[in-house]
Amino acid sequence: MHADWPEFLSPGSQRARVMERFARARERGEFLVGAAIGAGLLGDAAERGGADFLVALNAGRFRLMGASSVACILPIRDANQFVLSFAPLEILSQCRIPVYFGASTLDPALSLEALVAEIADLGFAGVANFPSVVHLPAPVRHALDGPGLGFERELELLALAHRHGLSSLAYVRTREQASAAAARGVDIICYNVGWNAGGAKGPVSEISVEETAAHAREMHGVIRRENPRAFFFLEGGPIQDPDQLAAVCRVARMHGYIGGSTIDRLPLAQSVSGQTQRFKSATALARILGKQERMLVDLGRRHGFVGASEAMIDVYEALDRFRGSSFPMLISGERNTGRQTLIEALHGESRDRRGSLAVIEADDGNSGRQAMIALFGRAAVLGGAGLEGLASREDIGMIALRGIEHVPLRLQRRLANTLKRGRFVPFGDRRGQRWTKRLMLVSDFSLKSLLAEGRIDPQLAELLSGHEIRLPPLRKRTEDIEDLLGRFMAGLAGEGQPYPVLSPGAMSLLRRHDWPGNLLELRSFASRLFARHGAGRVDEEAALGLLSGDSDWMRRRMSSERDILLDALWRHGFHRGKTAAFLGISRKTLYNKIRRYRLTSQV
Repeated sequence: MHADWPEFLSPGSQRARVMERFARARERGEFLVGAAIGAGLLGDAAERGGADFLVALNAGRFRLMGASSVACILPIRDANQFVLSFAPLEILSQCRIPVYFGASTLDPALSLEALVAEIADLGFAGVANFPSVVHLPAPVRHALDGPGLGFERELELLALAHRHGLSSLAYVRTREQASAAAARGVDIICYNVGWNAGGAKGPVSEISVEETAAHAREMHGVIRRENPRAFFFLEGGPIQDPDQLAAVCRVARMHGYIGGSTIDRLPLAQSVSGQTQRFKSATALARILGKQERMLVDLGRRHGFVGASEAMIDVYEALDRFRGSSFPMLISGERNTGRQTLIEALHGESRDRRGSLAVIEADDGNSGRQAMIALFGRAAVLGGAGLEGLASREDIGMIALRGIEHVPLRLQRRLANTLKRGRFVPFGDRRGQRWTKRLMLVSDFSLKSLLAEGRIDPQLAELLSGHEIRLPPLRKRTEDIEDLLGRFMAGLAGEGQPYPVLSPGAMSLLRRHDWPGNLLELRSFASRLFARHGAGRVDEEAALGLLSGDSDWMRRRMSSERDILLDALWRHGFHRGKTAAFLGISRKTLYNKIRRYRLTSQV
């Protein structure tokens, strides 16, 4: 028997075996994990994953039924009979690790003695107070204290568990509850931060990860002073993944963690959503390319394009069709869809590549006229300096004019006449010159839209008819996102180096996003992803935060004294002396502010 055990722990009891197991793990410095579940399949999976114990809860069963954990405190089912209906057959019969029974004491007619005796006879290793009054608002808890249905009754339940040789697990929310549980010798005291946030069913957490760490640090101190032998655990609130738990552990000392929604609802929802999405997208993601399509994809790849979606196959087919042509072309599409890449590809595939590619930018205002002067040139008039236009230069083979919609219509008509006749006249000159260049006009709008809105000369539009390549926005080729993201992150990581891997749920989220910034937005997302997660695995929640351009840390605006105070505490590991010195205030002032802004656990 362990030296720290009280003498009333009989060596052969369930409680003795469980506590010996946990005490040895604590001596080895191991972090214990409990899984609060509602089905045998999940218990078996958690055990295979390394869980140290299970907690059979009505909340876990409600989650499997599609409800939120909050349903466990509603008068829907008899909580104890509900757990008895599934836990003995499904969980006890299949799992070898200790199983705690989640018991409710809210029924005034319930015999606690009879319930605990039945739990012990069935072979459970311990009892937990769940669903608990700790989940109820303070006024309701105080009202229940009067008729003896409050937290004290739950502690009576756990004391009875000890007398029947069972281990005890107390869920607490306040310092007073933690202190009372520790004083009664409860084996495991779990600070429940609230209902788990995250996912479609989870509420928004009212407490941040940083505040959780502050409260957990204080809770551990209360428990340790009252009962150093007790194990201190954490559950719920904003903790949705191991990284957030690790952040809390860096500040607050804990012996373990109990996962409910974070072990079943969140990963199950993500897994099922991801798998469904994979089946839903099977035809798009696993579409078998024919020989001709593979040749077109190779053509696009040679020029820097990524993707094999139907929308991009159409682009590659147009590139193949027009690459040897000398006709003027319209390259249309939203910004950052790859228009410059397409222009360079057409230039690279042209029959005569002796001349280089030149780009002219036209924008609002007078720049449309300036763009045409840059194209045609300007003669020296009245002693003024002339300007050689790109159309006159022998080293230029192809000209791309970006923003044709910003060029005045009368100058567009001049351009149309030039293309028809094969000759142009520089501004201010009378002598014509031969037109020998391939012209690419670039616009955000399609030819049809330009005509409908009166933003292109009809003669020029007629010349471009049938010679347009429109690049699709990223939202129209979402099956290419995975390949594009891999290309961007491989470039960030370097050749042969690992980079983040997105879960199916995260990838499904990216395919649902609108991507208004197209490829540039995706490239920026890849940069944030790589900077934040390195070579780790990224779930849907993490991906969602990065899509907004924020990290958890950046999301906290320093808009109030409370935020500044919490930020300073977090940066200094909640060391009050260092925090006070950093803020330039006294320890007493800091302590008063902590209490004022409710940065300590509350009653």
